[in-house]
Amino acid sequence: LEMVDDGGSNSTTGLRPATANPISTLRASIRPTHPEIDRLYSDAYIASVISVPNRTYEYARDEKLRRALEWRRSYNVDALVTAFRHQEEFTGGEEGGGGVFHLVDNGDIKSNSINPPFHPSQRLVDVCQSGAFCFNGFDEEGRVILRSQTARLNWWKIGVDDGIRYHVLVIEHALEVISKRNSNNNNNSNENGDSDDNDYIEASTIPESMVLYVDTSNLGFFPLPLGALTGMAELLQTAYPDRIHRIHIGPVNAMLMKLYEFVSPYLRPRSRDKIALMEHAPKKETRGAGHSEGAL
Repeated sequence: LEMVDDGGSNSTTGLRPATANPISTLRASIRPTHPEIDRLYSDAYIASVISVPNRTYEYARDEKLRRALEWRRSYNVDALVTAFRHQEEFTGGEEGGGGVFHLVDNGDIKSNSINPPFHPSQRLVDVCQSGAFCFNGFDEEGRVILRSQTARLNWWKIGVDDGIRYHVLVIEHALEVISKRNSNNNNNSNENGDSDDNDYIEASTIPESMVLYVDTSNLGFFPLPLGALTGMAELLQTAYPDRIHRIHIGPVNAMLMKLYEFVSPYLRPRSRDKIALMEHAPKKETRGAGHSEGAL
C-alpha cells in the first residue's frame, strides 16, 4: 500500500475538463483499453468519483477508475464471479441475503482474451458456504448494508487470498443488487441521451455506495493476519474506490485498537475518515457518516 492523498499531488478545484459532458469524455478515454467500463460503471457512480472535493478529473480518471479496472483484470474478477452463483439464485429468498455462494460446473472457467483460467481452491469453496459476510438490508438513504461476522471466518485456515476473493464475491453481488434497484434511473438517463451538466449534478446524488458493519464479537485471541488487513484496505482504496460510504467496527478491544493503529498510516485520510470504531457490535440503527453512538 502507498500513502497517497486522494486528491493527487497537484490537487485543485478543477474537477472536470472543459466540456459539457465530463462523464462521456471519461468513458471515451478509458473505453479503448477497458471497454468493460460501460458494463461495470454507471453514470451515477462515475459522477460520484469525479465530484469528490479537491480531486482532479485526471486523478479520478487514471488513479481511481482506470486503476480499479486494471486491478479487476489482474485479480480475474469476472472469472471469479462466473465460477460462483449466489444461493438465492438456487433457492430464491430475500434479495441479496445469505452471503452463501455455490460453485457452478466445478468452477472450471476457461481463459479468453482478457482472463486467464481460474480454478477455485477447496478453501474458497468452503468459505463461500460460511455466510460470514452478507447483505443486511438498506440504510435510510438506500445504501446497501453489508455485515461481516469476523468470528465465522478463520483467515489463518482459509488463507488471505481466498478470504479476499470471498469478500470480492459479496461486494460484486451487492453491486448487482444496487444496479437492479437503480435500473429505472439508469434507463431514464440512457433514454435522454448523453448527460448534460444538470444530469451530471443530479446523478452524483444517487447512492451507489455501501455501508459495512464489522462485528468483531467473539473474535478470540488470535489477531487477523496482516495480509488480511492490508488486503481489505486495498479493496477499499484501489479495487472499489468510493464504493464504501462508511465502516462501523465493534466491539473494539485493545488488540484490535493496536492493529488499527498499525494499519491506519497506510490508509488515505479519506479512507480513515470513513471508519468508526465502536464499543459494541454495530447495529442496523447506526446511520450516516457522522459520529456514531458508542464510538471510541
